[in-house]
Amino acid sequence: MRTAVLGGSFDPVHIGHLFIAAEVLACLEYDRILFVPARIPPHKGAGPHASAEDRLAMLEAAIAGCPGFGVDRFELDRDEVSWTVVTLRHLVQSGEVTGAPGLIIGDDLVAGFDSWREADAVERISDLIVVGRPGVEAPAFARRHRRLPNRMLGISSSEIRRRVATGRPYRYLVPESVARCIEERGLYRPEPVR
Repeated sequence: MRTAVLGGSFDPVHIGHLFIAAEVLACLEYDRILFVPARIPPHKGAGPHASAEDRLAMLEAAIAGCPGFGVDRFELDRDEVSWTVVTLRHLVQSGEVTGAPGLIIGDDLVAGFDSWREADAVERISDLIVVGRPGVEAPAFARRHRRLPNRMLGISSSEIRRRVATGRPYRYLVPESVARCIEERGLYRPEPVR
């Protein structure tokens, strides 16, 4: 089963994430997309806003009933920075993934790829898949990769968090099940003043 990996904070997961996953399945002939939520992402300044369990619940709700989509919680169960090379090795060695997994990265990560921990090993272990990101010009990338000519949706998790916090509409930027999780769990709301 050909598997591609999509990692991230998913804080919250939104239709842009899901659409990219569906595009990879359809256009690059993968059988499965494995979403891997990070506990402590190495390339972001601040940590996630929602807890690991809340982000996992939203992700599981978002992909419920979606053939070809799965979630792996390896990074959430580790209390340390989520290095891609460690995750890829785990997925292959555990048998969760057979053969070389696809690794989906956005154009925004290409410029800094050489600074990733064991970037050469990441390239060797996986088949890099570069997807376009809104507002990011496609940079040159010297690594072996495939580029997905994807439709770009101008949606970000940070924008959704801001919209929730300020009471602005966000409902159609996330699946209904994720909006329900956000509301039921009271996520991304400002802390009450005491």
